[in-house]
Amino acid sequence: MNTIGSYVFIDTSVFQEEGFFKPSGKVSKLFNLAENGKLNILMPEITRQEWLKHYKQNAKLPCKEFKRKAELLGDTSKIRDAINIIDSIDSEALIEESLSEHIKKSRVNVIGYDYCRDVESVFEKYFKQEKPFGAKGKDKEFPDAFVLTSLEAFAKDKHIRHIIILSKDADMNEYESKVFTPYNAADFLDKINIEIAETSEKEKRDVEILNQYIKVAVENYSKAIRERIVEFLSDSNLYDHYVPWQEIEDVCVNENIDLYYDDLNVRLTEVNEEFIEATCQIGIATSVDVEYMDESNSYWDSEEKEYLFKNYETAEVEISSNIEVTLRMDRTELDMRQNPMFELVEIECTPIESYIDEEY
Repeated sequence: MNTIGSYVFIDTSVFQEEGFFKPSGKVSKLFNLAENGKLNILMPEITRQEWLKHYKQNAKLPCKEFKRKAELLGDTSKIRDAINIIDSIDSEALIEESLSEHIKKSRVNVIGYDYCRDVESVFEKYFKQEKPFGAKGKDKEFPDAFVLTSLEAFAKDKHIRHIIILSKDADMNEYESKVFTPYNAADFLDKINIEIAETSEKEKRDVEILNQYIKVAVENYSKAIRERIVEFLSDSNLYDHYVPWQEIEDVCVNENIDLYYDDLNVRLTEVNEEFIEATCQIGIATSVDVEYMDESNSYWDSEEKEYLFKNYETAEVEISSNIEVTLRMDRTELDMRQNPMFELVEIECTPIESYIDEEY
């Protein structure tokens, strides 16, 4: 199926997972493609409201916290000017305007509540425990059910044969429909960018150059990658699940980190006249010593209500996971027969956190 010009629905789960409209995030890339006429984004009003709710919860600017800390610096002209600027900011209004502007720029089709008309079908699926309802028919899945039926009604009304569903929700992805094709967001973004590149011999050639040199580029950034991993693993909050109910005293990361480039699993995220951007997977292996207070071997004085003696233990946490690295290859000088220039855009370490939670 040709993905250029396709109709796409982006679920709230993907919006959250990809960092909302973070420039390097996949949602931002998809909206850019829609703005350039490469795809059509469909957004039921229910989903728009869900996006707005989570956007406000996670992207609200900490204005009050800034004012509280700024006041600690004393009454100076610069502090007064800064506080006056902060006082003029309406964070919630900024968030609403941001979402509206993204929707307008990318010509998103917002599907109104009038398409949520197949109520009978939704309740039939609920009572039969069919997808998107879970095995126990969870009430919270009702919004998803109405989102999907409104997309189907819109497709029928507008003679749309296929809609790409991008969701992290298994129940939504397993919803049976002749119209829907579930896709992983990264896979879809890679596929449509490959198709875009294949429409031009120059872009096709430049993608081949990226694939040829990206391993060397990643290796050249190995020092920065290791530093980011050490910084990430030094956060004691990562190990709360590993040593539950224990007071973590210190975290020491083994900086001799092994990096593996065997299968980079390169995926394109953006292709334009100036650069080609791609993500790749890097395997990592290291260990972390977590020093914590062993309450079972420490002495608590109930009268003084304090520990008279604290015993500390050290646990070694073995890390064998992967990270995602985003690189950007400059296209402007490739015609000069020079080796391509790469820029390190982002190092995403969150898969390590998932690994620690699952393994320990």
